[in-house]
Amino acid sequence: MASIGDPPQESDLRIIIIGPSEVDVASFGNIILGREMFGSQSSKCIKRDGEIAGRKLTVVVTPNRWSRLLLLDNSERDKQELMLSMLLCDPGPHAILLAIGEEEVTKDMAISMKEHTELLGQEVWDHTILLYSSDNQQEKCVKGSGAAFKRITDKCGDRYHVLSNTDHGDRIQVTELLKKIDEMLQKNKGKHCEIHRKIYLVQKWREAEDNRAEQRLLMTQNHRKMLRSKMGSTSHSSDIRVLLTGYQFSGKSSTGNTILAQEAFVTFPKKRMSKCVKSEGVVQGRHFTVVDIPGQWRIHSVEYTTELCKQEMMLSVTQG
Repeated sequence: MASIGDPPQESDLRIIIIGPSEVDVASFGNIILGREMFGSQSSKCIKRDGEIAGRKLTVVVTPNRWSRLLLLDNSERDKQELMLSMLLCDPGPHAILLAIGEEEVTKDMAISMKEHTELLGQEVWDHTILLYSSDNQQEKCVKGSGAAFKRITDKCGDRYHVLSNTDHGDRIQVTELLKKIDEMLQKNKGKHCEIHRKIYLVQKWREAEDNRAEQRLLMTQNHRKMLRSKMGSTSHSSDIRVLLTGYQFSGKSSTGNTILAQEAFVTFPKKRMSKCVKSEGVVQGRHFTVVDIPGQWRIHSVEYTTELCKQEMMLSVTQG
């Protein structure tokens, strides 16, 4: 029986697992819950419930799409999704597990992990345990890691745990992890990690943005129908309509300025585009319409491009 003055005991645990794209965070979630409850990578947070030794566990796996990207270079959509994971653990998670796999942590990777973890709030480090993956090296792997790794463990209060990525049936390693979470919870006087007000603001903004995206999609579909009706009638024209497509930072805006011989488009780093921009001009007696569209990330396939960006790309054909 707990004596007077002891911190409150939590029978249920709410856990968020985060990590870069090099790490299969879904696999960690499956190991903890003891069965295949998380599938392949997703663009949204996934919440699953389970029970271990009579304790209810809520585990939230986040999209691990930030790789070694610094926070500035990651998409707003992915950053928001990471922040919104907190709401799936309302009123807040007891533990954030920062999964890093078993590869060497570089300086850039350490900075990226720090920046993305702190999206959950400044007090997040009081509730974070580093989750290290290893097949048989165990503590030796951790203690043999370099300075960048140590900077992350220091932020976590030197809390880390090693999970075997080959022996998923080893429940002792999960029991030991829960024990470390309980020790951390006791140090935090039984308090969970609070959800920052800015995360609720992100939720409201996201809902409004999704509604606008639906409206834009309907508009795009209507424009497509209109374009199809015009496909049969082609006529020679002195007007030229140009779409500028390509990766982020590939020089699309600069190309548009060159075509129109004027500073029609704002170039990076002055401003990053989130919507199509149309500009017109006369070049050698011919009327040019040039549309600059937001670029996708070079290192990401189309599945990682945000829905808003894809809709802007589709809508660009109606701008001419």
